Amino acid sequence: MNPSKLILCSGGLKALFLTSLASKEVHRTNIRLLFINHEQKNYEREYKAVRDIAQYYRVEWKELNLTDALPKGWPPMKLTAFLWAALLYARHHEFYEVYFGPSADDYRPEATLKYIHELKVLLDTAQPEFEDQTKLALKVHIQACCIKLTEARILKLGNTYAIPWHLAWSCDRSEIHHCGTCPKCIRRQQAFNDALLTDPTQYKVPYLEMKLQQCIINHSPKQN
Repeated sequence: MNPSKLILCSGGLKALFLTSLASKEVHRTNIRLLFINHEQKNYEREYKAVRDIAQYYRVEWKELNLTDALPKGWPPMKLTAFLWAALLYARHHEFYEVYFGPSADDYRPEATLKYIHELKVLLDTAQPEFEDQTKLALKVHIQACCIKLTEARILKLGNTYAIPWHLAWSCDRSEIHHCGTCPKCIRRQQAFNDALLTDPTQYKVPYLEMKLQQCIINHSPKQN
């Protein structure tokens, strides 16, 4: 079987972790990152993050343009559309493992263990058993390697691999630095805080740090 791995990559922390993981499992020439352009607001920064990750690990990456195929924003089933596009791409280019990165604390209904299991069953059913009467078909398999891990646990494990977390982009905006106040930025800050690790990210507004400082001020004894 072809050992190649296709990683559905948006340039975030989990995609960076999966790239590092794959680089320890197979040679870098057997890894490809797939970045999907769906007219996301932070396209430029995600694009740069994916490119930087690919350059750091010296792996190939490709952009798949779905701007005319999908609605803007995050309607239900959009993650599933990304995954099916990656699966079709993998089948066409002879990749037989697709890595994508939902975690145990992912908020999306399409990123649960139950959903992924049912998707695997559907995918297995849809693929042919034999290429011909004697030769078994090589099937594409989904690997959600982070599904039982929280983002904090992923960061802890990633630190043992010396993963350069500063390369990952998590912000909803396309600015020089992470804004610090969007939901993705807050989750990123919380993950580093829960993992008890130093966050290398530059935030325009370090929301979590400011919130903690405010809590300390509010609970400190008042002086007469």
